[in-house]
Parts: sequence; structure tokens; C-alpha cells
Amino acid sequence: TKGSMGVADWMMGFKQNGNRKAIGDFFDYAYSDENVLAFADEYDLLPVTGSASAEMETDSKHAKLREFLAALPNSQLPPFGKTSWATVSEAIKTNIGDAVAPGGSP
Repeated sequence: TKGSMGVADWMMGFKQNGNRKAIGDFFDYAYSDENVLAFADEYDLLPVTGSASAEMETDSKHAKLREFLAALPNSQLPPFGKTSWATVSEAIKTNIGDAVAPGGSP
């Protein structure tokens, strides 16, 4: 499988103020296979966990996604920690449409 560009989002919780257990319980709930799969199905997304991805790969109702699921382990994520990323991100947003314009080159 060729590499692909991935997207990264974060959900964070902080252990201060005595909420550590509640936050941990919420993350366990949110990232359970059942909920990850339901969320991915509801919004036509790829899963955010390896175990949910493996389950989708074997489920015939997700057969059309197998090529994309197979590409996930090799995807490249944006380098958010680099100070240059903001400039690069803005350039991508400005120019991405050119890739699919007549005569464009993805």
C-alpha cells in the first residue's frame, strides 16, 4: 500500500481538580471498539484505534473501505510540533483545490 496523508485530532483531559478517574473512564468509554465503530459508521469516517480498524477490515459491510484501512498504518501525520507547520498548513488550504482543477496534478 502506498503511503497517505493522515489527519490528527486530539482529545485531552487533565488530572488536576480530582477528575483523573472520571476522565480516564470517559476515554475508556469513548475509545471502546463499540463506540469508535459506531462513530465511524455514523459519520463515514475511518476508525481512530487499531482494534476498531482490524474489526472493520474483516466486516463485509466495510469492504469498500479496505483499501483505505490498509493505508492507515503507513499514513504520514502533519508535523504539528514544528514551528513551520502553520505556514505549510495555510499553503495547503490555499492551494489544495489546484490538485483537482483541470490540468492539476495531485
